[in-house]
Amino acid sequence: MHLTVWNVQTLLDRGDRHERRTATIARKMASYSIDISALSETHTSGSTQFKEVGAGYIFFCIGHQEGEMCHGGVDFAIRSTLLKTVQEMPHGISPQLMKFQVNLEGGHTATLISCYAPTSAASQDEKEEFYEQLSLAVDAVAFKDKLFVLGNFNAWAGRAHQL
Repeated sequence: MHLTVWNVQTLLDRGDRHERRTATIARKMASYSIDISALSETHTSGSTQFKEVGAGYIFFCIGHQEGEMCHGGVDFAIRSTLLKTVQEMPHGISPQLMKFQVNLEGGHTATLISCYAPTSAASQDEKEEFYEQLSLAVDAVAFKDKLFVLGNFNAWAGRAHQL
């Protein structure tokens, strides 16, 4: 199974594009034989799922509630043929966390968690709430399951950033 993490910066389409962003992403995933991608910073609202038929992927999205500013947001893009192996469909924990379970060969189960951590501009309370929710999600995974935590943890690398 090939997994990837992708900060897409938005899934929202503008009128000047010849192709939906999700169609572009699905086509790229197919060209690299990616089975599941955890997408972050999608800027989507609410909770939805839809299919990109041409490339063969289903997108499961969670974002902030309708009417709220659409920052953050996480999705899973899953190859359609893998849906028969999904044990627990993707569901949002928060606009920054989503998880699902898939059956693996040999009777094993994998739990995948997609994350988009708060940026340094977020309040300390927002950061603590995110990591508390992530900790609860990880703790809820059965010991025998394989765990994959995929996402953007908004870390700074190098000396260019001052705290």
